[in-house]
Amino acid sequence: MTLKYRSGRGYARAAPWEETAYLSVGADRNLFYGEFAVECVSLLAFILFLIWSIASSQICVIVPAAMSIAGTEVTMYYVIAFMIHDFFLVVAICLTFNIFWGFIHRFLGLIRLSGKPHVAVKIIHYLFFTAILLLSLAECALYIATLVGQVTSDYGLEDLGWSRLNGVLYIVYFVLSVEVFAWSMFVNRKATAYRSVSSTPATALVGAAVPWFIVCLTWAVISIRYRIMDAYSPPNYLYLIKAVIQLAFWVGTYFGILTCCDQWRALGYEYNNPPPREYPRQHSPQSTPPSQQYPLVQHPYDVAPYEPYDNSTQPPARHSLRASLR
Repeated sequence: MTLKYRSGRGYARAAPWEETAYLSVGADRNLFYGEFAVECVSLLAFILFLIWSIASSQICVIVPAAMSIAGTEVTMYYVIAFMIHDFFLVVAICLTFNIFWGFIHRFLGLIRLSGKPHVAVKIIHYLFFTAILLLSLAECALYIATLVGQVTSDYGLEDLGWSRLNGVLYIVYFVLSVEVFAWSMFVNRKATAYRSVSSTPATALVGAAVPWFIVCLTWAVISIRYRIMDAYSPPNYLYLIKAVIQLAFWVGTYFGILTCCDQWRALGYEYNNPPPREYPRQHSPQSTPPSQQYPLVQHPYDVAPYEPYDNSTQPPARHSLRASLR
């Protein structure tokens, strides 16, 4: 998307937000159309997965892109869409990490006899989540301030340090994705060794951690190259590559998470509803059968069933002298 011109309202620029801008595709039309198509498919996938945060972020990208394809003249208020996009993007990333850590805590509780994960692990992950949430909100606030400065400043303020902070933030995301991947491999190995019934959701967790690691790696490489080392925009073809990677692996991440949830739900159903036994449970002679039903009395062969048994019909037993002395 390119900004062809801006119509000023005088030297004083009394109302900079009311100035108009013409959005167009630019020279690389095919690359832009390909990126737009991939972003639309990603939006449909996120809507189907009910991922509201990343879906909202995708909408804020698709709307300006659609206006660029249509060649629309807009006011400078259109940059608010990029602000909302960045906010929902960092929120989606932080929530995804929180989901991974929640699964890890559950699996660590399963493989321990106490049924609870290590307190130190939970505290460390809570600190990680707080740190990335604060850092993400700071990056979002600085990005908003940068965009506002570009609109309102007479000198066209370019950057307030946002580029380097953005690069550092995505490096932190990558490091934490490595930590999530390592924990998922650990709990998968432990679940397979000690509780084979838990191996299926643990494998699904690994299947979600691998594409998430690839997504964070892609962000980190682009940020290091174009945010930290050289603060200029990447080539147009890189936007298409990034969109394809996000479609393939970010959708794969949420698919793995939903699969893990589904396997865990099925596992809980099996625990709460065990299959019926083929044979009735055997009771010991000392215990009373259920429903106070006492066992039937065995009668002699010459007496009809359920007929009172008369001991007088039997000859008296002979007692020996040894038995009488007892």
